[in-house]
Amino acid sequence: DSADKSTLGAARNSAVGDSAENVMSKVQAPKHVVVTGSAQVTVKNTSTATKALRTKIHALGGRIDNESSTYNEDESAYLTARVPSGKLNAFMSEIETLGEVSSKSIDRVQVDQQVADVDARIEALTVSTQRLRTIMKNAKNTRDLLDAESRLAERQAELEGLQAQRAVLADQTAMATIDVHLSQSTPAGTVNPGGFKGGLISGWNSLVNVLNASVAGIGFILPWLVPLALIGGLAMWLIRRRR
Repeated sequence: DSADKSTLGAARNSAVGDSAENVMSKVQAPKHVVVTGSAQVTVKNTSTATKALRTKIHALGGRIDNESSTYNEDESAYLTARVPSGKLNAFMSEIETLGEVSSKSIDRVQVDQQVADVDARIEALTVSTQRLRTIMKNAKNTRDLLDAESRLAERQAELEGLQAQRAVLADQTAMATIDVHLSQSTPAGTVNPGGFKGGLISGWNSLVNVLNASVAGIGFILPWLVPLALIGGLAMWLIRRRR
């Protein structure tokens, strides 16, 4: 274990740099940057704009990780675009050709230290697993062999986890992630008619509402009719009696 720690320390020093000059150089010129962003665009036709955006993404060597659409009075589409980081500016310019950009943002996070640390740990574990394999080959008894196998399994599992983490970092730094929201504009002075069926449904609903209101009114008045009729009858009887 002490050998592993020394190996890990040496690998870290090699990955980060042995001099202050190398460290300053890396700070001034980051090599590993995770780029994320978003853009909201108002377009004339959501379907047409979505197809155009797909074409632009693929032309730049990118891909679409997620896509969803909504079809109601305000049609819209959401796409998570992945484009090479070096072509980010070209992609943002292409987005502006789709319609009116209402908002956009770009965030950059430097991960040089994280990448260096993961690379150093991978290097150290690679050396450690190679040494354990040598120990297994030269084991003099079953106990030493089983102990080396157990430690090798642990180191191998940790190594594979770090390699997967490094692959994710490589993808995040190589490809920018941009969430694009496309919303369809409604031309001034236009409506979205429901056709004959929509008009029929609206008319029927209006009729039902009127009937419901009438029935509710009758139900409210009906309990008052009996006492009012009695009062009216009594008034008529008194008038006739005076005559």
